[in-house]
Amino acid sequence: MEKIVHIGLPIGETVVLMGTDKPEEKHAKDPGNIELAISTTDEAEVIRIFRALSEGGKVTMPLQETFWADLYGTLTDKFDINWIISRAKQEDA
Repeated sequence: MEKIVHIGLPIGETVVLMGTDKPEEKHAKDPGNIELAISTTDEAEVIRIFRALSEGGKVTMPLQETFWADLYGTLTDKFDINWIISRAKQEDA
């Protein structure tokens, strides 16, 4: 069976939509076999996207700062699609 390990699709100038297969050992625990990620440099857009996708779904990690991102959160939407939403660390101007 062939798999897509990772794919990225730029949307406009500030958003990247990425997708990945989940490891087979996670399939038995979680019915969703893919994970999609949206990353943007716009903080307001990260918050808007996260709120919109979480409506009717389940937040698994609220948006928060991590050592690798200014904002990072995970959720499963109402269609059982797993999402990672993030804003990468911004360098000081």
